[in-house]
Amino acid sequence: MRLRRADVADLDWLSGLERRDDYGRFIGQWPLDEHRRNLADPDFVYWIAEDDTGAPIGFAILNGVQSADGEMELFRTAVTDPGRGFGRAMLRDVVAQAFNRFGARRVKLDVYDDNPRARRVYEHLGFRFDATVPGQPRADGTPTTLVLMSIARDG
Repeated sequence: MRLRRADVADLDWLSGLERRDDYGRFIGQWPLDEHRRNLADPDFVYWIAEDDTGAPIGFAILNGVQSADGEMELFRTAVTDPGRGFGRAMLRDVVAQAFNRFGARRVKLDVYDDNPRARRVYEHLGFRFDATVPGQPRADGTPTTLVLMSIARDG
């Protein structure tokens, strides 16, 4: 797996992945225009994970690159084939980029409480529980509870 910065040409693929039926309950979706604005915003960084053939297999979006307090947020992530370890490898590299390339002192995220697969991946990578926020709406408007997690530079 190789990690590279995304560009505008990746946004159709990325948007299609985040809109997959099996992801609708677990990740938000932005219109292409919002992705274009965010990709151009120096406070965001979009990553694409590729397999050995160069085919995209996942993406991750970080926000807070220019944060004065060193806090970045893993805003969204998805892989084409969940359960095969691609997401874990991609996120390990994304977190390393946040700490080593962008100087983050802490990376935070939120995950729906009924997404145990993602929570296990985050915990395996060293993310720790911070808090819960009940009554948050999903993209479809149904309420859920968010689990807030973070990892600090020194684990």
